[in-house]
Amino acid sequence: MTKRQALVIGINQYPFGDNLTTAAEDTEKIAQLLDKYGSFEVHRLPSKEDVREVDSEKSLDSKQLEDAITQLFLPKSGIIPETALLFFAGHGWRSEKNGQPEGFLVTSDALFEQDSEDGLFSLISLHQILKDSPVRQQIVWLDCCHSGELFNFKETNLGKETRGRDRCLIVASREFETAIGGVLTPALLAGLNPENNSDGWVTNYTLKDFIDEKLNAEKPQQHHRCSNPTGIIHLTGKNGVLANIRPYRGLKYFDFNPEQLKACDDHKYFYGRTNLTKQLLQKLRQSNFIAVLGLSGSGKSSLVRAGLLYRLYLGEEIAGSDSWKLYPSFRPGKHPLESFKNVIGVEADQLEALVVQMGSAERMVLVIDQFEEIFTECKDDAERQKFFNCLLRAVEGLRNKLSLVLVMRSDFEGRFHQPEYEKLGSKISQNNLLRVEHMTDVELREAIIEPAKKVEIEVETELVTSLIQQVENSPGYLPLLQFTLDKLWQQSQKKRLINSDLTKLGGVAGALEQHANEIYDSFLQQYSGQFLSS
Repeated sequence: MTKRQALVIGINQYPFGDNLTTAAEDTEKIAQLLDKYGSFEVHRLPSKEDVREVDSEKSLDSKQLEDAITQLFLPKSGIIPETALLFFAGHGWRSEKNGQPEGFLVTSDALFEQDSEDGLFSLISLHQILKDSPVRQQIVWLDCCHSGELFNFKETNLGKETRGRDRCLIVASREFETAIGGVLTPALLAGLNPENNSDGWVTNYTLKDFIDEKLNAEKPQQHHRCSNPTGIIHLTGKNGVLANIRPYRGLKYFDFNPEQLKACDDHKYFYGRTNLTKQLLQKLRQSNFIAVLGLSGSGKSSLVRAGLLYRLYLGEEIAGSDSWKLYPSFRPGKHPLESFKNVIGVEADQLEALVVQMGSAERMVLVIDQFEEIFTECKDDAERQKFFNCLLRAVEGLRNKLSLVLVMRSDFEGRFHQPEYEKLGSKISQNNLLRVEHMTDVELREAIIEPAKKVEIEVETELVTSLIQQVENSPGYLPLLQFTLDKLWQQSQKKRLINSDLTKLGGVAGALEQHANEIYDSFLQQYSGQFLSS
């Protein structure tokens, strides 16, 4: 089973002369687009026996529909897909039995008799399936009447219990409206085609923007609804989604910004630091101040951003942390007070007042990354000291209402033994300190193999062994390892990362040397004319 599964349903055949003419054809067009550009394994209903095509002449009953949807989002066996997509085109129904409105997807065995639910699949049932589903990326597009009923449930707001899942929900009409055929699906088809985008990508966010602009301009009688309440989902790409996603981060750290979920999904591919993340969470339970120290290139920024902040966002390890106020990580830079204000929104000496007034959030979490910049970038002793004092006063005065995490290169630890910084230095003690050490072989294997698994790529065992041997005794090796893996990923044409390709690069060191030479050659080509003329 592929990790991207799609179930597309297009029903033309209905009783009582209510047949549709385009539902099956529209659904087949969606199926072909998802197959060509979306890297989805597409399942069609009702389907022809000998051809991969939606059958416009076949009927589909509610039991078949329910079984297929349940298997999509709650698979009984096999691999749980990373992404599951449901598309439905057909009739929709709305009942107000006992004064409680309820929406249904209608199948070919519908009777439409009083108190009969034959041929009706409840959207309440669909929503419960989504809520219980272990699938991390859930996509539901409904082109039918009254489909807006999908949004009439408390859990659609994606509260605490759904953190860590991404959803894209698009429906053709509001709950009280009938839907006109030939409105939503053509917009979906145009919006999903990555050839229409300059970057060759379609995500849940770009799709929503396209559909909103297109359908709002046409002013239809029905009003669609779109919801992307959480993170980014890659829907289609010119070369397929899996071929375009880059699971390794090169020389960059893995990031997580709770305010920009639609722009960054690094946390999906962050592996190898499970134990250290747990240690960091445990220290956060015990103290409101933590210093994370490690060599340059040891992965401390990734640990705090894609490890700590993401786990706090999920709220799974520390009860209630999904309600905390998590600010984006920031660096001190030349003017730390200004950097602080740009991210937090207030002056540093107003931090205590801000925390007191922050309302329902139980705690505020501040992460200051590359804290050594307070010495290397900031040249104003008075500003540096004021910044230290503001942070210390807030940590000591606010206690468990504020958590401060400083991330710093370990070779700057000695600076805090100087008399003028000893107060902050005393905070950086063994109880408040986490050292980021080298990864074990097991952790390195996880960091190499697991991101590739996410996108269904095999990593040759010989390559894993070779990579570990080349980096395990090298300080600050993680960016170099990620860079090499990213290079191998980009060059691979076989959906498999192999050791012979690493040999061609000249090993881990050779990959970086080759990259440096490319930059140097590019520089020479760009400026050689200027040098000659001068």
